Amino acid sequence: MKRTVVGILTLTGVLACDEPTRPADPSPAAPITATTTAAASRFNVRSLGTLGGTFSAGFAINERSEVVGDADLPSGEVRAFLWRQGQGMRSLGTLGGAESFGDHINDLGEAVGFSEIRPGSEVVRAFLWSEAGGMRGLGTLGGKNSFANSINNRREVVGESQNVNDRSRAFLWRPGRGMRSLGTLGGANSTALDVNDATQVAGGSQKANGDEHAFLWTADGGMEDLGTLGGANSRAFGISQTGEVVGISQTAVGTERPFLWTREAGCGAWARWAARWASLSASTPTGGSWAPV
Repeated sequence: MKRTVVGILTLTGVLACDEPTRPADPSPAAPITATTTAAASRFNVRSLGTLGGTFSAGFAINERSEVVGDADLPSGEVRAFLWRQGQGMRSLGTLGGAESFGDHINDLGEAVGFSEIRPGSEVVRAFLWSEAGGMRGLGTLGGKNSFANSINNRREVVGESQNVNDRSRAFLWRPGRGMRSLGTLGGANSTALDVNDATQVAGGSQKANGDEHAFLWTADGGMEDLGTLGGANSRAFGISQTGEVVGISQTAVGTERPFLWTREAGCGAWARWAARWASLSASTPTGGSWAPV
């Protein structure tokens, strides 16, 4: 099987969270200066190689510069890999099938992803890989397939699993406790895409009307709807250690924009961006340009 985007739906439509009037998107690039040239010279791009095939891609990196991703074998089969400084790329194996896919790694060097479980079958299961224990399957919520998307430094894993009704549910897996469903925002499906060390989980869930909204899940508050930037759909992709959430949302006019959600501002974080953009644009020297950061 080939890696595909695992999720609920493509963002389309119109709804929630009022969006303030915002400036046009920046178009001209900032002028190249000696400062930017010097900054660029401190970095370089290097190939991490392959597992003998023609394709490889890195998807996550930890604080020790360890990288996980996917790479082709000479046979064309895909394997999850771990790359380390001085050791290069190694295959993480599979759960018994032909292919596996690496998605995330924590600062302990533990990787997660999903793998086929038997030859000739495209049934896949979420896995957790460690140096000591190798690759282990994390099970499902009663259905066929599961996918691990992220792991924190407490070895807690989040992702998506089918249940007995063939619906997709965001899950949280904990050592010694196994996998639990995080529910939905009232709709049929949900997926969890990131988790921080406070066990705060971010992802996307369908609502009762079929729209998808970004969510934040906590043990105390359950699944919380983070709204949108004025459109129908949104999805959260990442969460910081302090609980700030980032993702993508539709606006009221149907375009898609990145968002930053904070507990204090919620969807209003866009208003702060707009105000900052206006302020920076007004102070830009002639011939220059500013881009939001």
